[in-house]
Amino acid sequence: MQRSVFEQQLQIAVELDLPVVIHTREADADTRDILRNYSAALARKGVIHSFTSTLALAEFCLAEGFMLGFNGITTFKGADNVRQAVAATPLDQLVLETDAPYLTPVPFRGRPNAPYYLPFIARTVALIKELEVEELLRQTYSNSQNLFFANVSNTLSSNTTGNLH
Repeated sequence: MQRSVFEQQLQIAVELDLPVVIHTREADADTRDILRNYSAALARKGVIHSFTSTLALAEFCLAEGFMLGFNGITTFKGADNVRQAVAATPLDQLVLETDAPYLTPVPFRGRPNAPYYLPFIARTVALIKELEVEELLRQTYSNSQNLFFANVSNTLSSNTTGNLH
C-alpha cells in the first residue's frame, strides 16, 4: 500500500509541477525503484528529507537531481553514514532542516528541537564540507528558495492586477 500511495503522490507532483519531500527509511531499494519511474517526469524534483540512508542511495538521488536534507542527526556520534552523505553532496543540492520537534542536534539532544538550533547543524555541515558557515548558509538558503519558491514570484506577478486589499 505504501508503494502505491507513494506513486500516486509522485504522479500528483508531476501533474501539478511541484517538488516532492520524501522521507525514506529502511526502504532504499523501493525508493530507488519508484524514483526511477518518476524522476524524469518530476521537473522540480525535490528533497530527500532527513537523509539517513546509505551512500549508494544518496548518490542515486543526487544523480537524479534531488537535493538531500540534513538535520541534527549530522551531529550524532553514530551517524557516520549521514556525514559521509553530507561530504558526497554537492553544495547546490544540499538543504538544512530541523525536523522539529525531533532530532535535536548535539549538545541539546534530548530536548525538543526547534529552528533556533539550526546553527548547530549548519556548523557541523560546514565543517564536513570545509566551508565557512556563512557560505553554507547562503547556498542552502538559495537552494531552499529555488526548490520551493522558484515559481511563487512568477505566479504572484501574473495574478496581481495592482489592487491589493
